[in-house]
Amino acid sequence: MIDEWLNLLRNATRDEFADRPVLMTLATVSRNQRPRARMIVCRAIDDDGTIWIIADARSRKNRQIRDEPRVEILFWLPSLRRQFRIRGKAAIERSNHPRSMHLWKSIPDATRAMFTWPTPGDQRAMNNEAFARSLPADAIAPEYFEAIAIHPTFVEELDLNPHPHRRRRWRHKCKWITEELNP
Repeated sequence: MIDEWLNLLRNATRDEFADRPVLMTLATVSRNQRPRARMIVCRAIDDDGTIWIIADARSRKNRQIRDEPRVEILFWLPSLRRQFRIRGKAAIERSNHPRSMHLWKSIPDATRAMFTWPTPGDQRAMNNEAFARSLPADAIAPEYFEAIAIHPTFVEELDLNPHPHRRRRWRHKCKWITEELNP
């Protein structure tokens, strides 16, 4: 059942990160079919398991998701000695989407400002004035601001604490029933 893995993930990320940003790795596939991975901040996890991040529409990450929406994310929780691997389908929501607007208001002023900077990955702008330091929550989200919803279809947890380690998975196609696996 979805509640089991979702509760495990929420509790584990709360315990690991406390009041710090929840970090995870996002893997996508480039146009030439090469894997690409990067660390990102998980902005929210909904009651249905949808995982939300934010990104710049001009980034390679967003282009890769538009071309191939199947993604994988990894939460590594070192102090808990646990990891969660989640596969799913990503959907990009423009800045005028209600969830995008909520996320826009909830991020720090310095993070908001990054969406006014020059195109990510392009040659470095020599003018440091092009890199604003902050943008208030009441500012209108730039057209480049997007929220990405990751809808899980597969979840796997590895707990390195017990002996032997505990590995289990949940799959949407199996109605989120817990499956115990060899570690």
